[in-house]
Amino acid sequence: MEKKHNSFFQPQRQSKTGIVLLFLYNIGMVIKNLWVFVILFFVNKDRVNSWIVIVAIITALLILIASSILKYYYFTYYIDAENEEFVIHEGIINRSVTKIKKKIFRRSIFLNLSFIGFLISTSSKLIRPEVLKKR
Repeated sequence: MEKKHNSFFQPQRQSKTGIVLLFLYNIGMVIKNLWVFVILFFVNKDRVNSWIVIVAIITALLILIASSILKYYYFTYYIDAENEEFVIHEGIINRSVTKIKKKIFRRSIFLNLSFIGFLISTSSKLIRPEVLKKR
């Protein structure tokens, strides 16, 4: 078992660059979902007032910045030493708790290592000197 003075046993947040990454991710999602309106703006430029578009863009950016900051502050994680599990708290309005047992970590690592060993053993059986000499 880990020592109790390790910082992973206290709830903590991601690094500060998480705010920037969340903001960029949110901008990408908005652009991906609203690309039709961007095309309509360039097609109908003369019908749309440019100041309305500028105000809408500034408002959208402010909302995205606020949501990125809120997502950052409401995401915490820690290791629960009593139950031996990794706990993640996330969500702004709907708070959710995700718990991952220590056994699952060990099992997935063992499965990944055994799968890699299987791939190596099967790939080495496919390359035989007899097959290479016949060509």
